[in-house]
Amino acid sequence: MRNGLKFYVLFVIMTFLIPLPGIASGKTQLVLIFDGSGSMWGQINGVAKITIAKNAMGEIVQGLPDDINLGLVAYGHRQKGDCDDVEFLIPLDKIDKQGVIKTVQAINPKGKTPIVRSVRMTAEAIKHLEDETTIILVSDGEETCDPEPCAFVQELKALGIKFVMHVVGFDVGGATEEQLKCMAQAGGGEYFPASDADNLKSALNSVVKKAVGQNLKVSATRNGKVLPVDVFVLEPQTGKVLANRPSTEKQPAGFGLEPGVYDIKAVDAWSQEGAPEHYLRGVEVVETEIREVAMEFGGGTLEVRVVNNGDPYNADVRVTDSGGKDVFKQTGDTGMAKFELEGGQYHLSVKDEWGTGAVIDLGMVSIGPEIVAKQADFTSGAIHAWAFRQGKPYVADVYVIDSTGRQVDNMTTREDQAVMFPVLPGQYTVRVKDEWGDGSIREFSATVEGGKTVEIKVDYDQP
Repeated sequence: MRNGLKFYVLFVIMTFLIPLPGIASGKTQLVLIFDGSGSMWGQINGVAKITIAKNAMGEIVQGLPDDINLGLVAYGHRQKGDCDDVEFLIPLDKIDKQGVIKTVQAINPKGKTPIVRSVRMTAEAIKHLEDETTIILVSDGEETCDPEPCAFVQELKALGIKFVMHVVGFDVGGATEEQLKCMAQAGGGEYFPASDADNLKSALNSVVKKAVGQNLKVSATRNGKVLPVDVFVLEPQTGKVLANRPSTEKQPAGFGLEPGVYDIKAVDAWSQEGAPEHYLRGVEVVETEIREVAMEFGGGTLEVRVVNNGDPYNADVRVTDSGGKDVFKQTGDTGMAKFELEGGQYHLSVKDEWGTGAVIDLGMVSIGPEIVAKQADFTSGAIHAWAFRQGKPYVADVYVIDSTGRQVDNMTTREDQAVMFPVLPGQYTVRVKDEWGDGSIREFSATVEGGKTVEIKVDYDQP
């Protein structure tokens, strides 16, 4: 496995509501992780990276809102060759802009780049939080202590730690840039390229705006109570996930999006029935206003009764939600299918899978707290067939074929009994074969109407 990437600036911007000592809940929480390693003395256009980074940091911090909490972490800033050189310089608390800028300006690059260990330290501090952490990573090189940062980001996701990572690649290309893109993708975020100081400031402003400047908030409820869900912002044309955040009992999922139209998907990941999904299509977002969306997951029961001439009937019942996902059940001998569904709009159809294949479309149904009952009535008729020879009932094989050429059923008459075929209304061909005699076949057309019986009598003495 290749060694990972080296970073000269790493910002972790955290948004959560669980109170920590000295911190009021309900605020945006920012933690800066600053690279103080020796590579920061490298130059771009004759200016040291550490100088560019400090200047960019100063402008970004100065422009942050006054009502946020902010902390500062640095690594590689105390001694050479120490992969454990990671330190919290400013505890997470109400932002002191001048204090942060002064502390950053005092950092003197010296050591290694233990980026994975810095992220691990941050992850340990936030792993118990219910709300999501946003990580903004700015990189120019390789990790010098631990392997493969991209894989490490994937591991943190797999552990269930809720975060999103955006990555800014500063003056990078080739394999390094591909690795940075991999980290952004693994972290559920976006990649921003930056080739010089101005581009670095622009990229940082863009990504900070996504974390702090929110113009879409999405919450969910079930039967009037707030429901924790995972929210995904989708590109309408392709369904591509552009961003995802959790919406918790304490705070809606917040997004900073470019103006446009999006599809929203919410997933109840804690449901015992799998992971019910709800969609909202065509949600318009503008830059200067916060669009608030509430998605209703109110559960309910759908009962579908299927009958044939008043009697319970076995059929396939299919329910499709607004996202195109469907489930089906067979009613069996009881003629009843019961569905426990999340609140919303569903399409309902019933198919006579074991008979003619006919489908009854019951249209759209709205599921809420009350039980919704629907009925599909496959009212049928019948074909009653006898065979005779020399004036007496005769043994013969009878086949019923529908208008598509499919054999619906077949039975054999007896000397003391005719055969009866319950069938749905429609056109049929009745084929009667003298299987036990000369093998001759007689065919008849039958038009069956609901509630009526068509009599077929075959006299083999007649031509």
